[in-house]
Amino acid sequence: MFEETGYLAYYVIEFQRYYLTYGCSDQQFIIFLSQDLSYIGLSSAQDEVIECEWFNFSQVFEFIFNYDIVDGLSLTPIFYYFLLKGIAPLDTINLCP
Repeated sequence: MFEETGYLAYYVIEFQRYYLTYGCSDQQFIIFLSQDLSYIGLSSAQDEVIECEWFNFSQVFEFIFNYDIVDGLSLTPIFYYFLLKGIAPLDTINLCP
């Protein structure tokens, strides 16, 4: 995480482990949950553009329902986290415009 974001996490746990295409591939995704973050800074040798932004739960739901987040690698852990936390602010989103 530090290499990609410049943040150091003092608390990290394995959150979820899943296969993208179970039975067709052995490619496994492992998602970690991090807390107590400190921004240390990106390496000056970094040759790619990386930006970090923070969003609240309602904003994330807006991104999902506006098709701004469409990939399964992102959606699976997001929905799993929301399910475990009992977060479902669907009343704030107009599903039938």
